[in-house]
Amino acid sequence: DDAYPTPQVKRLLILSLLAALSGAAAIAAERQPHALTLPQALQLALEKNPDLATAQQRLAAARAALRQADAAFYPHVRVSESYAASDNPVQAFMMTLNQRAFSFNADFNHPDTTDNLSTKLLATYPLYNGGRDLAARQAARLGAEARENSIAAVRNDLVFEVTHSFYTIGK
Repeated sequence: DDAYPTPQVKRLLILSLLAALSGAAAIAAERQPHALTLPQALQLALEKNPDLATAQQRLAAARAALRQADAAFYPHVRVSESYAASDNPVQAFMMTLNQRAFSFNADFNHPDTTDNLSTKLLATYPLYNGGRDLAARQAARLGAEARENSIAAVRNDLVFEVTHSFYTIGK
C-alpha cells in the first residue's frame, strides 16, 4: 500500500507536470521565429544600426567643436601664483626693494633668507584677430549642419533598404 501514491499526491504530480509543460511551451513559443511588421522592422533597424549610431556620435563631436569655437568669443581668466625664497645678496636685495621693505640697517652681503609670494589675476577679452575666430565658428556651424544632414541621409538609406527588403522577402 505504501508503494503507491495517494490520490492527492497524484493530483499534485499531474498539476506540477502540466505547469512545467505549459512553461516550456511558453518559452518555446517565445523562441519561435515570428514575422515582423514593417514598423517593427524599421524600429529595430533604427535602434540597432551601427552606422546610424556612428553618425550620431559624429554629430555630437561636431556640436562639441561648435561650442569650442564659440568659446573664443568669451573672456579668458587666468590665475597664477609664484613663490621664491633666496639668500643670494642680489636677489634678496631686489626682493626687499620690490616689497618696499628696504632698510639701511640690513647686512647687504649676508642677508637673511628673503621670500616672495606673488599672486596674479589676468583677464583678457578678444577684440579683433583678423576674423580667424569668426571663420572658425562658421566652419564649425557648417560642420554640425553637415553631420545633421548625414544622419538624415543614413536614416533615409536605412529606411529604404529595410522597406525594400521587407517587400522583396514578403513576395
